[in-house]
Amino acid sequence: MSEMKSMAGEAVLVAVNVPPVLEDAIVDWLLERNSPAFTSYNVHGHSARHDHLSVSEQVSGRQRRLQFEVQLGTAALETFLADLVEAFAGSDLYYWATSIVATGHLGRAARDADESQRDAAAGHSGAVRDRSS
Repeated sequence: MSEMKSMAGEAVLVAVNVPPVLEDAIVDWLLERNSPAFTSYNVHGHSARHDHLSVSEQVSGRQRRLQFEVQLGTAALETFLADLVEAFAGSDLYYWATSIVATGHLGRAARDADESQRDAAAGHSGAVRDRSS
């Protein structure tokens, strides 16, 4: 079972694709914004355009990139993008935003229910639990 929250129309996932040289700057920028959480990972960009690729990238047919994903409220998207443009004007950034239908932690609800059942069986109220055992 999962803990799922419907997010239709309320939230977006913004993906920002950047060159590896900008990794630390983007991480710092997101942390300074107090972004609640974000994900980053290595990706490869592929394009029919080759004018922006190095010779080795043209040979391999791909360009090393990093992708950051940030979940935002829909109303915050425009400000986020404007701030991103201001902070990284002229940088090779590519973004897209998609609506989030639902979010949740898989397995968390089942784990929490199991802990509550164990607490009840042990006579604990669940308000304070000794986790030393």
